[in-house]
Amino acid sequence: MSEYVGEFEDDQIEITGVELGELSFTPPVGVAEAGAWQMAITVDGKPGTDAAGISATAYSDFILLREGTATAAVTTQDVEAPFDPELRDELISAAAGRMTE
Repeated sequence: MSEYVGEFEDDQIEITGVELGELSFTPPVGVAEAGAWQMAITVDGKPGTDAAGISATAYSDFILLREGTATAAVTTQDVEAPFDPELRDELISAAAGRMTE
């Protein structure tokens, strides 16, 4: 995964890490191409501010599907833990099912 460390333009918090990498998943049956990535962004409160000591990581999953000329994108987000993979796979299967109807 790639990493980035920088400062957010807010006076209370700063982005202390960003990771982006491929997401492991099983593509739905009937879809010609599929790709998935996950981004994790960690935000910490700056020392000496009201947000000091606060830390949170937000996760965003990006899934792209293609069948013939049809394409679909499924995105999920959650904080503190990656999005539930079983629910994510159900959503992906639903999107893929509509593409093949």
